[in-house]
Amino acid sequence: MKKQVNNKMTINITTSDTIIIIGTGHSGYNLAQELRKNNDKINIIMFTMDDGSLYAKPLLSTAFSKEVDVNDIPSYTAQQMEKKLNIRIYTFTTVNEIDTISKNIQTISLKEKLQNNVKEFKYDKLILTTGANAKTYPLSDSKLIHSINNLQEYQSFHKELQGKKEIAIIGAGFVACEFANDLSTMGFKVKVIAPSKSLVNYLIPKQASDKLKSTLEKYGVEFYLEAKITKVTETQDNRIQFQFTDSSKIEQKFKVDLAISAIGLTPNINIAKKAGIETNSAIIVDRYLQTSIKDIYAFGDSAEVNGVRKNFIAPTRYCAAALAQTLLGNPSPVSYPAMPFRIKAAKYPIVICTSFLVVDRWETIKGDESSIKCLGKTKEGKLASVVLTGKYIVEKENYVKELPKYF
Repeated sequence: MKKQVNNKMTINITTSDTIIIIGTGHSGYNLAQELRKNNDKINIIMFTMDDGSLYAKPLLSTAFSKEVDVNDIPSYTAQQMEKKLNIRIYTFTTVNEIDTISKNIQTISLKEKLQNNVKEFKYDKLILTTGANAKTYPLSDSKLIHSINNLQEYQSFHKELQGKKEIAIIGAGFVACEFANDLSTMGFKVKVIAPSKSLVNYLIPKQASDKLKSTLEKYGVEFYLEAKITKVTETQDNRIQFQFTDSSKIEQKFKVDLAISAIGLTPNINIAKKAGIETNSAIIVDRYLQTSIKDIYAFGDSAEVNGVRKNFIAPTRYCAAALAQTLLGNPSPVSYPAMPFRIKAAKYPIVICTSFLVVDRWETIKGDESSIKCLGKTKEGKLASVVLTGKYIVEKENYVKELPKYF
């Protein structure tokens, strides 16, 4: 569902007004930086359920291959960001209610939750950058299966890795491939298990998928595709066993020390739904990032912008820049060009650039052994998507200009 853009939108804001941002991920901090870059006096308050560290999220699935120590992943602490931007950040604090009539939020400090320490904060403009959670694996609640979508989850997984040798990855999307690449780099025996026939099959054609798979296999990654997992159990030796059938319907099983569930994300929309804000699977916003309730905005992994969801970093930069202008009195609808992003598997990197058009067929151009260019075409022959590997990656900007904008 697309919301209509209000071209007559007017915003009156003064330096005494308060902008509250819920969430200190890339989206929240990017907006705070854009606001402060354009206005050094407006009051900005942020709330986060974690320690508020600023970090590059792609490092969670690439830290080993980039030789980045787990303790070096954060770029800034919350205290450093407060000082840098002259803002107030409340860490380990949950927002449990939004009063859209009186324009207040109700918070509870997680450190003082047993004391029922409820506080209220008034906002003039409220921005929801509540992000998303990694989906938990539905067949087992074993603590040996980790879902990783934030620094704290990665730190927990990294701690459990000590002394382990074999890791399973559930899923065959680009995050699963990045983890397979990263862990195999450090000598872990990696097994990827998924129901799909090929890797990242919702974004790239079989030719590119097969090359990615064969490259990772050279580094010891084992793939169990077209697999239907029938049972997951913890063994007496504190390992985890997967039972499954493959395309031949033969029952198989293997054991590993730990597993990662990389089966997708679920937008954090509970606080929005509780406040009566219109949602689908994500928070619905128009091109001004306005929700269905006045003075409340949203973007990032928790929102769909003008009917489009994009769960990677580039869209948040466009949103943050546009929304900062809007909040400071210059209403600016966000525009989404065709945006390239990379499957960050260092052994075989792939750049993908999509548009709103639907791919009907793929045309593949092969260069050298490691280079493939795949052009996704519509039924009418229009360019809809591009997948580049090897020497063709340098051509990405040319295709960004050629592909149609989302809006």
